Amino acid sequence: MDMRSTTVLSPADAKQFEFVVFGGILGDHPPQDRAKEFRESFKQIRQLGDVQMTTDTAVLVSKEILEDQKPIGSLKFSDDPQIPMDNTLVRFLDELMPLSTLD
Repeated sequence: MDMRSTTVLSPADAKQFEFVVFGGILGDHPPQDRAKEFRESFKQIRQLGDVQMTTDTAVLVSKEILEDQKPIGSLKFSDDPQIPMDNTLVRFLDELMPLSTLD
């Protein structure tokens, strides 16, 4: 997965790929493209939209696309979800979270 790809991962890709490579260097804004040399080793590169995701979120979303055959446009996300810890404390997650994983 690479944000710089022009092709979005689709359910049809499940027939084409035996494995998917995830990971990267998160936290740089703007991104410095330190994975450029690694990315150039692959002929087929896909992305999950224009929003950066944590690696574990990208794995969950890719599973829904490839194994569950759901197009990315049909998936719903929460941007910066809030998790109540008790009556006075709320934890804010600074990330994009697929809603199906919160059910």
